[in-house]
Amino acid sequence: MISPEIRISSPVSELWSTWLLLGLLLSMVIAEVVQPGTIRTSFRMVFSRQERTYGDSATSVVSTLCLNIYRIGIIAFVLYITLYTRPPFSIITFLKIIGILLIVLLIKQLITALVSYTFDLRRSYMLFRSQYSCLLTLICLLLFPLALVDLHWGHMTIMKWMVAPVVLIMLAGLIMKLVQDFYNDAKSLAYIALYLLTVEIIPVATAVWCVKHII
Repeated sequence: MISPEIRISSPVSELWSTWLLLGLLLSMVIAEVVQPGTIRTSFRMVFSRQERTYGDSATSVVSTLCLNIYRIGIIAFVLYITLYTRPPFSIITFLKIIGILLIVLLIKQLITALVSYTFDLRRSYMLFRSQYSCLLTLICLLLFPLALVDLHWGHMTIMKWMVAPVVLIMLAGLIMKLVQDFYNDAKSLAYIALYLLTVEIIPVATAVWCVKHII
């Protein structure tokens, strides 16, 4: 007989969350099969100090689409299970989180494009966008096994502690790439700090606040 606790809606008991992770894994596999070396390129571009070709780690339309599905899905799912505190654990709520992330990403893209054209930073922005994309892929590859572990263990507190170092790695990598691509003199550090605040920190904080209020 199934214990009553198992019937409580949670990341552990809901079957859709398992199928979701399998689908996201399939998206990553398709991206790698369609364009071999996508994952390797992400690692090389993140840890390299040299400029590489512009664009995503995947240039194929199918591969890029699958990569974006994987990244947005993983981030939304990890955000959900990290902030989740009470039942029900609903796929409808997950889809709402996806919608919030898409809106935030659209706003980020518009602001970044506006800044790059205003200050004539298009070339540096193209390079940074490539590196940012690869860094995001790498971070999502690290988050996937954490989400998988949480589905089997169901310890939300442990999940939060495991996600924290990954977030710090993302922030450190982001700062490193910003300095590499945009640093010219001491004054440019102010622009880098302003970018982090307006394009990264505020939108992320807003997204987290919105997610917390729908869970």
